[in-house]
Amino acid sequence: MGEHDAAEALYQQAVDGGSTRALLRLAWSKERAEDTSTLDGLASKAATSGDPRALAGMALIQQNAGNHDGAHSLAQQAAALGDTHTLVRLALMQDDMGHREQAEALYRQAADAGIMRALIDLTLLRERAGDRDGADALARRAAKKGDSRVLVDLAVVRERTGDHEAAEQLYRQATEGGDTHSKSNAGGVAWALTRLALMRERAGDRDGSRRLYRRAADAGGNHALVQMALMSEDDGDLDKAERVYRKAAARGSNRALVRLALMKNV
Repeated sequence: MGEHDAAEALYQQAVDGGSTRALLRLAWSKERAEDTSTLDGLASKAATSGDPRALAGMALIQQNAGNHDGAHSLAQQAAALGDTHTLVRLALMQDDMGHREQAEALYRQAADAGIMRALIDLTLLRERAGDRDGADALARRAAKKGDSRVLVDLAVVRERTGDHEAAEQLYRQATEGGDTHSKSNAGGVAWALTRLALMRERAGDRDGSRRLYRRAADAGGNHALVQMALMSEDDGDLDKAERVYRKAAARGSNRALVRLALMKNV
């Protein structure tokens, strides 16, 4: 008996003794060796164990092995026991494989369970499918739950496709009533303000862009500080530019450090 077979025999002995950890290790070993003949039996053991970690792990193993229905069933059982994040992982895998309908069903189930990541990914999936109204509705749903980042993500997609009017509308929605004291929302508000400022700057409205950059900086946006410093450089006010760069650098901006170094080398 080789080392691999000996290891699997020991895993099996531990599985027979009720170890779900050994069950997962044995299943991964079988899947890697493309020996899928015993996976269904191991999945059944996971299902009867009542261990959400075992169910979640077996769901991913079955997904890798190509048994999507089995993976979905196990993920649902894991979710019923509190491990709803497995639904998101499976949805991502389905999405990567181009199985949009399966991915959407999993994202919706995870979103209904309260996982914000699923709601964000579902929004972008509907946008890719050409369902702009559906994407907008999902983005507003996420914003109402206190996370404006999805509105910003959707706005960036619209901006890249050249729909600047729709992008600006979404950026503004992200800033309205934003709770910048919430860590999950502050980043989205600051980035929305920064993107709006960039749009105003490109349109030639430098005063308007400065006001938006200041608001973004007050909301914690380091990128906005760097942009403000760049504008001061363009205006020839190098002292002010350096002060603002140093403020951004103190907040952890590597780009500000590079700009300061370039100013010293001039």
